Parts: sequence; C-alpha cells; structure tokens
Amino acid sequence: MKQYAEKIALFFLCFSFILSSLIIPIPVSAETTTTQSISIDKTTASADDTIKDVTFAPGKDQSQLNFTWYSKSTSETQVQVALKSDMSGSEFPVDKAQTFNGEKSNGNDRYTSNKVTVTGLKQGVEYVYRVGDGTN
Repeated sequence: MKQYAEKIALFFLCFSFILSSLIIPIPVSAETTTTQSISIDKTTASADDTIKDVTFAPGKDQSQLNFTWYSKSTSETQVQVALKSDMSGSEFPVDKAQTFNGEKSNGNDRYTSNKVTVTGLKQGVEYVYRVGDGTN
C-alpha cells in the first residue's frame, strides 16, 4: 500500500511540474481602469497639448512619488502638488501649490515623455496634483 501511495504522489508531482511549464496565454487589455481624470483648459491649450497615460510610482523613500506621462507639448515638464484641504470646490489651489520640474525625452508617435519626482510628501496627508508645462 505504501508503494502505491508513493507512486500516486510521484505522479502528481510530475504532473504539476509539467503543468507549471506550460505557457497559457492570458489576454491583457492595454486599457487601464483608473479613477483619475485629466482635463485641459481649452481656452489656453492648443490641439497639440494632448496629455495621456499619466502614471505615478513610489520614489526612493516614502516622501517621494515619481510621475510620468506623454504629451504633444515640448515645453516645460512640471507637476504641481497641493494639499487637498486647500482645494476650493474643483479649483486647483495654484497659489498654495508646490511646483516640481522634471525631464523630458522623445517618446513614440511624436509624443514627449515627461518624468518628474515629487519630494517632501507626508504619510496620511491627501494631496491633489496636476501635470503639464506650467501653463497648460
């Protein structure tokens, strides 16, 4: 009986190794679901000021956040951050915001890749942000 149990265990072990080596295609959508919305003031923005694919990731420590996005604009690369408590309705608090400049490089399809690191953030505090070129 012991040999029979060992053979069954060996079978399942071999079966699991074979199964784990199979490549099973899983469809992945390029679209991402996010609750973030980006709006551009149409009174100052031209058709070439498109901003897309805004993402952010942790920085070197808990006080930093790395922002990246693509834009049609080749002017300045900036992120403005303010305390959420400084918001008045849906108006971004420009006068209380801190501005962080970043780097830009050539992206695909005539887009510019923008990268900015925001520093000095505190845990447990809610912030609002906007990305762009300082004007748009």
